[in-house]
Amino acid sequence: FIILFRVLLKIKMLKYLKNLFFLSLLLSACTFPRKYQKNKPFLYQSSIEVIGGNFTKDQRISLKQKLYGQLDDSAKVTTKDFLFLLHFVSRPPAYDSTYTTLSAKSMKGAMIHLGYYSADIQFKVDTIFKGKQQRIAVKYSVVAGNPTLIDTIRYQLKKPELQQLA
Repeated sequence: FIILFRVLLKIKMLKYLKNLFFLSLLLSACTFPRKYQKNKPFLYQSSIEVIGGNFTKDQRISLKQKLYGQLDDSAKVTTKDFLFLLHFVSRPPAYDSTYTTLSAKSMKGAMIHLGYYSADIQFKVDTIFKGKQQRIAVKYSVVAGNPTLIDTIRYQLKKPELQQLA
């Protein structure tokens, strides 16, 4: 009788843990906005996708971090986590397309600085209606292309003494 009771107790405990696990997975995917401006669309999510380019995994991650650094302050979404399960977007900025365009131009400049002169930056803005909220999700697509690599630099100076030093 005691063995049967222990087995039943273990089965109930496993079901309880299984339900708790699925509940935590469900809640970990939830992000809640707090203190947003009423009746105005607000920036809820920004994502950057790097297309093309011959990057290793680490280089791609590093490039994404540099591109996230180019986002304008009003185009950034700051998320705070609570117990690794709940995510809160506190005081999300009201959406303004000017900041999205400015961020795309800054990303283009960063790509040029890294040697990707033919890089193309595009963005897509989606509006998600959830109740009375108008959530804006911006997805930046960066087509890297091929980098410009400098193989050799030569100096041709008019004065032979300087040319010899070079």
